[in-house]
Amino acid sequence: MSNGFIPDTEVRAQLCVSEMTTWRWDRKPDAAPLGWPARVRMGRRNFRNREEFEAFKANLMRQAIEARRTRGTAEHEATAASAEAVA
Repeated sequence: MSNGFIPDTEVRAQLCVSEMTTWRWDRKPDAAPLGWPARVRMGRRNFRNREEFEAFKANLMRQAIEARRTRGTAEHEATAASAEAVA
């Protein structure tokens, strides 16, 4: 759809999540990660605002990068500490 909305089938495919996951995120907005866009019902199908969905994906990417950076730093510090303990 070119009207600024993306169908939920495409949303799920891009995120590799199940229909149940999007259903849960819709019903518990506080549990939904990083700005999950509200559902827009058109006929019998669900859509998301394309701009909000792109912002959501960007937030997911930022969170993943930060988690990886933090994990890498913690692993490096643990390795350095264990090397000092051996020496």
